[in-house]
Amino acid sequence: MIKKILENMENLNEMATVFKSREYSILIAVNPDSHRQGDPYFKFLNDSNYQRATKIIRILFNRCDYVIHNDGKELWHLSNKDKKLLIEILNKRSTKYKDYTNWEAAKFDWNLEYLEEMLDIDEYYKGSYDDKYRNDKGYVISTLEMPDYMNL
Repeated sequence: MIKKILENMENLNEMATVFKSREYSILIAVNPDSHRQGDPYFKFLNDSNYQRATKIIRILFNRCDYVIHNDGKELWHLSNKDKKLLIEILNKRSTKYKDYTNWEAAKFDWNLEYLEEMLDIDEYYKGSYDDKYRNDKGYVISTLEMPDYMNL
């Protein structure tokens, strides 16, 4: 039991909230797992609180696809309405980084958590880190455009 609690605490400590809304009852977060090999993704949940959420979908940054991962929450099969809301929210201004959208915040926060280095968001969007990490499969390049998530 204690081992399970510690694992959950570790996951919560590593998670970065990109967008949270009680109004829409959703949460968008990044949570790089240092043990996982694969493409970078963000999480989209059906509640503004991770613990209360019953459905989750992990969406890849670099293409219109998702990652299947069993964490006890049901895989969320997004309706067209859900997809439109996701895109709308990703295109909104971030409350955390005022000069950037939630899409841009998600990419930056992923890299910040994944690389475990102090990065500056303005330098990231100038491309200052792209050459250094371009060959790292887990790095999300600053110029990556948002895929058409209506095709999920």
